[in-house]
Amino acid sequence: MTRLEKSLPQPEVFYRSLLESAGYRVWVVDREGRYLFVNEPVERKLGLKREEILRKTYGDLHSAKDNRDFLERVKRVFGDEVVTYEYFFPRNRRWSLRTMSPVREPSGEIIAVSILSKDITERKKAEEKLKEYADNLGQLVRERTKEIRFLSNIAASISQSIMVQDNNRKIVYVNKAFEDMYGYSKEEVIGKPASMLAPEGMADEIHCEITRGLEARGYWSGEILRRRKNGEVFPVQTSVSYLRNENGKIIGRFGVSTDITEKKKLENRLQRSEERLRSIFDNVPIGIIMTDEHGNYIEVNAAQRKLSRAPREELLRQNYHDQRDRTLQPFFKKALQGEAAEHEGWYTTTARGLTYWVRTIFTPIFDHEGKVDGIIILSEDRTERKRLEEQLLEQTRLGSIGATAAMVGHDLRNPLQAIVNNIYLAKKTYDAAPATFKRIATVEGLVERFNAIEDEAQYMNKIVSDLQDYARPLKPELSETNLLQLINEAFSTIPVPETVKVSMMIQHDFPKLMIDPTLMRRVFTNLITNAIQAMPDGGQLTMRLSKTEEAALISIQDTGIGIPGENLPRLFQPLFTTKAKGQGLGLAVCKRFVEAHGGEVKVESKIGEGSVFTVRIPLKREVSSDG
Repeated sequence: MTRLEKSLPQPEVFYRSLLESAGYRVWVVDREGRYLFVNEPVERKLGLKREEILRKTYGDLHSAKDNRDFLERVKRVFGDEVVTYEYFFPRNRRWSLRTMSPVREPSGEIIAVSILSKDITERKKAEEKLKEYADNLGQLVRERTKEIRFLSNIAASISQSIMVQDNNRKIVYVNKAFEDMYGYSKEEVIGKPASMLAPEGMADEIHCEITRGLEARGYWSGEILRRRKNGEVFPVQTSVSYLRNENGKIIGRFGVSTDITEKKKLENRLQRSEERLRSIFDNVPIGIIMTDEHGNYIEVNAAQRKLSRAPREELLRQNYHDQRDRTLQPFFKKALQGEAAEHEGWYTTTARGLTYWVRTIFTPIFDHEGKVDGIIILSEDRTERKRLEEQLLEQTRLGSIGATAAMVGHDLRNPLQAIVNNIYLAKKTYDAAPATFKRIATVEGLVERFNAIEDEAQYMNKIVSDLQDYARPLKPELSETNLLQLINEAFSTIPVPETVKVSMMIQHDFPKLMIDPTLMRRVFTNLITNAIQAMPDGGQLTMRLSKTEEAALISIQDTGIGIPGENLPRLFQPLFTTKAKGQGLGLAVCKRFVEAHGGEVKVESKIGEGSVFTVRIPLKREVSSDG
């Protein structure tokens, strides 16, 4: 006989002490809900003496609905079912876990229901944690002569594993649930060290951890590993408290355990599922923002961080209502009202002021009451696709313009040539006419009319040439060309007003280039003509010829009126012009001719200061340098 067994009181006192010192609320009721037994924690909870409680029913102390639910559960227990449920106390907003078990006679007849109640408010607040069961034995006393047997039946009926050990860590009591859980019979464990239930090498560590909790708080609760008889190691949720005798002296420990193997498996599955969802969330190529009902960011994925060019920590400090671009605010507000919304268009982010063409979907998140408590915002960056679509539309438009230009140029060329020929013949006729006719023609202004018709014909001829040059396929016929000489030839065909001063600046080692002189002469003729027309009141026209390691650079700078900033992106588009008299093909032709040489044309301009057009031609076709 162990020291604890020698010091144990009579069985009735032992079981009563077990129930009173466990620290949990234990009560027993009959089929009608009349209280047959309550322990001291129940008295404290209800604020009534035990004698008062034993004269009442459950319905006397609770609402009618609670009483109906309670009696329905009592009925289930009398049907040989163990009922476990959670109960909420509205008065003090506390939660408890109740386990209702049948109490049997030795014959097996169910004669009452034992209820063990444990406060689980903290677990409820934590949401993810396992319920901490610390159900203590309840002993029913209906007749003093039957109390020992009655209390023993209650202990045996508890669905959780119960183990009592003495101060020497020897097992002195286990219930049927213990035998089922561990695979040991009572005879195999009574008097044996409790360490036999610990995985190899972990007994002392577990004992010390529980001891620290008992010494600090008077109880310990948590998850530990245990070992079955067959050697299998499994997790349990355990609550341990001191066991005291009638004098309050600690005579051992009382533990209640629940096998949480399935719960841990479920937690692991949930964790893996969460990890998979997190991986999907972070790797989906669409930006995702999750906000609360106030617009505060609560999560963003990797695609959104890339789109915003900002780290997660910076984005989580933002509120969607504070977005600089207000375009999407009506859609966000619509989602807050419970309706999904969608928008596609240009949008500027707050984080870095970046502008994208984005398709954005706003989806409300509802809580269990159907209220919106957050928004999911999906953002798909379609900027590149939008640019490709615009390029395709532009190419289609330019193709249509080219086809129209070819047709119009071809149809106008013949009648235009007839007009030019007739003007030429008319002039010849005038030159051969008698003096009398010439005097009359002069008085009538016939010569001036011929000259006006000839100027307009030349202007029409330029339009036709531009149309045909823009429309016709280009195959530059490259030859070694002195660019300075080519530019001088262009100047020779252009009337330069006396109010315009021309200067030329040439890098000393500027090379000869392999270009198509006919095409490039047209380019410089158009650019020089435009520069002169941009200075109606005179000014300075400066040409610079220089080179880099990769390209030759030819710039034409004027001090004219300048070009408005909003017109610069459209300047080289066909049929775009700001001139009162012009078709908008000259610069489009220049761009096309230069690009046919693998080069490019750029423009810089300021209103009131003038413009600079720069032609860049790659030097890969360089032949030799001017000597």
